[in-house]
Amino acid sequence: MINKLRNKLVIGYTIAIIAILAASTFAGYAALSRITWKMNQKSLLQYLNNEVYESREILTKWQEDHNVPLRVRTITAHKKAFNNVVYWYAPDGRLVLAEELASVISPRIRKRLENWNFPSGEIQKLDISSAEGKRPWHFMMVSEDVFDDNGTFLGHVIVGTNMTPFADLANKYYLVSALIIVGVSLLAYVVGSYFASKAITPIKISIQKQKEFVADASHELRTPLSVLLSSIDIIKDNPEDEMLINDMKDEILTMKHLVNDLLILARSDTEKDEILFSDFDIADTANRVIRSANTLAKNKNIKIKNLSEPCVPMFGDEPKIRQLLNILIDNAIKYSPENTTIEVCIKNNENNLEIKVKDQGIGIAPDDIKKIFERFYRVDKARSRSIGGFGLGLAIAKMIVERHHGEIKVSSELGVGSTFKIFLPIKNS
Repeated sequence: MINKLRNKLVIGYTIAIIAILAASTFAGYAALSRITWKMNQKSLLQYLNNEVYESREILTKWQEDHNVPLRVRTITAHKKAFNNVVYWYAPDGRLVLAEELASVISPRIRKRLENWNFPSGEIQKLDISSAEGKRPWHFMMVSEDVFDDNGTFLGHVIVGTNMTPFADLANKYYLVSALIIVGVSLLAYVVGSYFASKAITPIKISIQKQKEFVADASHELRTPLSVLLSSIDIIKDNPEDEMLINDMKDEILTMKHLVNDLLILARSDTEKDEILFSDFDIADTANRVIRSANTLAKNKNIKIKNLSEPCVPMFGDEPKIRQLLNILIDNAIKYSPENTTIEVCIKNNENNLEIKVKDQGIGIAPDDIKKIFERFYRVDKARSRSIGGFGLGLAIAKMIVERHHGEIKVSSELGVGSTFKIFLPIKNS
């Protein structure tokens, strides 16, 4: 599925690039053609205007002596240069004089102009085929009727411009554009493959984490369910076994805590877990959390020192912050040996509010620090199960901090202890 998505992204990206380049090429050609046509059209009409005056003299002399043979003025020309041609015709349609290219194409032009019947002053395109298998010549042609001062019709003149160089240039333009499109398309495919791979990497990671999440959740639920099923079978024979009933109750509570944690994380993923901001004293919240935690701490002869400022106003979700403190202090107690000390310090800095929980516990290895906020991640799974951990607490803690637009940091040393620091903005928007 991921590979299909990647291929679709790459193909879509490449097609988009090809479409943009092709559209740009055609738009550029159309604009260039229009500009060239307009420029040559203007130049041709000016040239025609100039030739009309000379045409009166030429056609008048011809009418004086009908026996004047056809004269041809040749112009040294080539497809690589723009050249003008001129043809003068008598009233009866006979060609009087031609000023044309010194090329084998000239007789073909004359042949085509024998049937010229376009209106005077109307510019037309004329394509003349050359030798077999070679590209044709292209001309822009226009005619004008010629009259003397008395209004007598003397004949007409046809002038034209050789547009073949532009046609050759256009062909080269298309060839170069095609090569560019192919080259850029290949580059786009390679670049698209790279960026598509990068784009779907988070999706791959997300899917993998989802699979791990489901597998871990199933595993965590399977153990208490197995215990309950076994206990039900046993309790049939010993319906008054109070210890067994208490064990079943503990397993149910374990599942309840797990389901609650999963629900919190699921709501945070869909942003349905609403944060209700209000003003409260976080120092007072910390005092209440510490009082509750002291019962568990005393069982291990652990002392919790509250080094917080007497009053620390905060704008946030008080139940969520209380849960955050519960998670951090509970973890500190669970992973600290007996006869140690835990320090809790909450204070206002210049630009933020700082929460610090420091323990003298087993510590966290550098490689594990980056992973402790992942769901179901536990440094020592066997130890975590024995003390009742699911590996969800720190994931929830991080979620709460992020929903308050804050940051959580960890520093730790194996065998010495860990310090969790949280920085929250004094006022959330």
